[in-house]
Amino acid sequence: MSRISIKPSRYKAILSKKEKISSKVYEARLTLVDPPVMTYCAGHTIMIYIAPGINRSMSLASPPRENHELTLCWDVSPMGPGGQWLLARQVGDPVEFMGPLGVFLYDVESPRKALFVATGTGVAPFKSALEEFLPTEIMKPSVLYFGLRHEEDLFWQDRFVELSSRYSSFVFKPVLSQPRGSWAGRVGHVQDYVFQEESDLQSCDIYLCGNGKMIEDMHARLLAHGVPEQQIKKELFFK
Repeated sequence: MSRISIKPSRYKAILSKKEKISSKVYEARLTLVDPPVMTYCAGHTIMIYIAPGINRSMSLASPPRENHELTLCWDVSPMGPGGQWLLARQVGDPVEFMGPLGVFLYDVESPRKALFVATGTGVAPFKSALEEFLPTEIMKPSVLYFGLRHEEDLFWQDRFVELSSRYSSFVFKPVLSQPRGSWAGRVGHVQDYVFQEESDLQSCDIYLCGNGKMIEDMHARLLAHGVPEQQIKKELFFK
């Protein structure tokens, strides 16, 4: 994968937005103060200082060109220290973090089609990559498979539908495992649809982010289908 060497630094910011966007996910925006901008790549994370000895790693959902405001999506439902910290924060509160970090980066040099497979807030790095590269010639044909449980768990659906309408090279495929209403879309496990609907997996780069069981299952099945190990990129999300 392509790498841009960026030395992590400590940043000070303010929480400029906190909005509940699904039954359990909040969108948070950090406006940088010192330094006022951060250079990063799609797929990078930051490490937020929650309390002495407690940090939380979060993927950036904003495109790198938005280098003065960083967008995060945060599942608070486990109600661990991170979720409790966010719920207690008010817009305008100071936030400190280290970044950018991580190696789960979109490979801008690969000629292959990209398959993004996400569950829950694991969709964050894919939103970053899509918003950064779809307006350019860098992004190859791409499909986002986005798995959630219920209708009320959906978030950023309108944004992904908008991107798929604007760019013919991008396809958005949400999947619900346990719909409770009049859902007319895909039903089941998100990974099953990848194997049902993609006919040439060996010629794709597959990016996996989210639930550990999904990633483990996808990885084993992709290898069984003859996908080279180096074309499988994965990022496990811990809540």
